[in-house]
Amino acid sequence: MAYNVTGILLAGGKSSRMGKDKALIKYGEETFLSNSVKKLNNLFDEVVVVVDNVEKYHFENVRFIKDIYPGNGPMGGIHAALKTAKNDWIFVIPCDMPLWEPFLVDEILKHRFNYDIVVPIIEDYVEPLFALYKKTCIPLMEECLSRGLKKVLELYPLVNTNYLNLDKICEREELSKIFFNVNTPEDLHRFRVMD
Repeated sequence: MAYNVTGILLAGGKSSRMGKDKALIKYGEETFLSNSVKKLNNLFDEVVVVVDNVEKYHFENVRFIKDIYPGNGPMGGIHAALKTAKNDWIFVIPCDMPLWEPFLVDEILKHRFNYDIVVPIIEDYVEPLFALYKKTCIPLMEECLSRGLKKVLELYPLVNTNYLNLDKICEREELSKIFFNVNTPEDLHRFRVMD
């Protein structure tokens, strides 16, 4: 049974370091975007993709939205997702992290009660774009955006945030692979070798 949580795929970045749309990079018979959308549809009762151009992609069982506050990076994308999601909780995933695993989503969801955000920590590094956010964050997020604060991490001290250490759940080598971001052509080459 799917969680009553909205799965969010952030695909609105400029992909400037890659030189082409990362969402459309081939991954086996699929793309980074279609691979993550499929996994999200298996987990959640609603899936939303945040993009810069809603005409660019076409999928069934998915809603495409644009930022309400354009040009504010991931904070703007997460805000738009929270505003439009039908559920109180959203789970955010970036389109350039193709090796993410559903079992980690399950683990993070277990730790959401009495919090506004659940964000994983791997080797002392916070992963704000593989995290759980509640609609209760919206007012303070809008305050941050109106003040020109674009970093999602700047929101965390303002709400009740659960920093979840995944080092206790998974081997570091496995976590390094799962959380591998494909940002540059060099990263893409490394990804092809490791996959």
